[in-house]
Amino acid sequence: DLRIGGCNAPGENACFDVDYQFDFTASSSVVSTARSSTFVVNVGPASEMRIVRHHVASFPGFVFPTQPEIWVYDDGGNVVESYEELVTVSLEPALDCLLCTACPCTSTPEWFGETEVRAVRGRVSFAGLGIDTAGGQYRLRFAGPGGLSVTSFYFDLAVGPGETLRIVSQDADTTGGVDFSVAVEAIDRGGNRVPAQGGAVSAVVSRGAEGAGVLFGTTTRPFVSGVGTFSA
Repeated sequence: DLRIGGCNAPGENACFDVDYQFDFTASSSVVSTARSSTFVVNVGPASEMRIVRHHVASFPGFVFPTQPEIWVYDDGGNVVESYEELVTVSLEPALDCLLCTACPCTSTPEWFGETEVRAVRGRVSFAGLGIDTAGGQYRLRFAGPGGLSVTSFYFDLAVGPGETLRIVSQDADTTGGVDFSVAVEAIDRGGNRVPAQGGAVSAVVSRGAEGAGVLFGTTTRPFVSGVGTFSA
């Protein structure tokens, strides 16, 4: 059951389609070595995907600073350079969703980037991938025709630093001199609330083209778990 393979590992040139020879040596020193005729080793059909460069996650809303790269191999461990199929990447649910330890899942992850890339000489390089929704135990799944697939390790995506404010709730039309309520939250680039946001939020009122209006009451409120609340 002799086999030859593994002759073009990542970072090396392919070494198939060249002349090989077998050398046979007997355990007895009396018997001389025999050499076979030359033969060609061809790459087999695609049978496996491997992640040769894993992604590195940052914060929600940011592109992964390191993007994933996939290579396609035959049974002998050779890169199948004739493979030029479309390979897709999908974001699998968090592990607690799959195991139903936190059912139902509180949110559906949102993400962005080039999720379908055509292989070039058996190699697939993704670009611009990132996730908006903070959470834990995500993983990426790469798949191509013929049932080929591979999944990444599980990873967490923590809430990023606060970048902007968003209105959570506010009263409808009000009457002059009557208290009203509004709540404002600090969110990161991916739109996730930032519970650790410090400091305070201040409010002013404007009248469109007529300029600033007059606002009574406490116009500055501290952030509490990422939310500043102005109560009636």
